[in-house]
Amino acid sequence: MEFNDIKAELEAWQHRPDLRQTHHLWARAEALDFLHFAATILPELAAPQDAAAALTREVTHLTEELTACNDALFQWVRTAIAGGALRGNSLRAYFDQFVTPPEEGGDLSFLSVVNDGVHTSYGALDVLVDGIFGLQDAPAPTVTRTAEMVHCEETPAL
Repeated sequence: MEFNDIKAELEAWQHRPDLRQTHHLWARAEALDFLHFAATILPELAAPQDAAAALTREVTHLTEELTACNDALFQWVRTAIAGGALRGNSLRAYFDQFVTPPEEGGDLSFLSVVNDGVHTSYGALDVLVDGIFGLQDAPAPTVTRTAEMVHCEETPAL
């Protein structure tokens, strides 16, 4: 990917008004994936130093803004669950907005792959649960691994 390609995609993400809407969590996750990629690759690209520095600042700013949106959402959900405002059917209904398909003709790219009713890839609800429980990092091992133990890789099914 070239410098101008990254710049164009960043501008497209910056001008998406839905990124800051609560229920567009999956769009924010996709944007944050791109921003992480851009931050990683920008130092390696051939570009004027001042332009690269400016683009890096924009990437950092948008990353912080979208992360703050997610953090606010995750904290609100934690507080609502702890306070009893989201429980039972209301919690299920709240979660449904993160798995319900968009309007007809809308973007379906955020949907998980469904095979016989089983979701087999990550989706917005996975991102929400990850954020609520802080599951991004694997927990520290509770026992020392021996030669007979098998390393477990987390998957959407676990």
